[in-house]
Amino acid sequence: MRAVEFATIAAIVMISIAPSAYGQALGFMEYSPIAYYTTEDNRIADEAGLDALDNYADMTVRKWSNPATGASGSITPLETYSNEAGHTCRKARAIDRTTSPPLQGQFTFHLCKNPEKGWQFVKKK
Repeated sequence: MRAVEFATIAAIVMISIAPSAYGQALGFMEYSPIAYYTTEDNRIADEAGLDALDNYADMTVRKWSNPATGASGSITPLETYSNEAGHTCRKARAIDRTTSPPLQGQFTFHLCKNPEKGWQFVKKK
């Protein structure tokens, strides 16, 4: 099973929002491109994200698209570093787009690669 599902980044972002702001954030998903992604869009985005984290140098864009739906996006590793446990970590940016409706979302996040669990979202201190 994949440790990171890139098409669900918005859900991770919402979970990390302070509880007082959580109610306001619920409407966010309705206007997010990933709310309109198909299972295939999610699969393609997930594969691109893992490929970018494992194989792309910092500041190198890994694009993806699904011609069948018009969904597209990119993952860009921005920075590579090690955490206290010595695991490789990456700061990355995901851009997600849909054509129907025409939407674009952008998220920046941090992940560290756990040898047993794969890439895991982390909060940068």
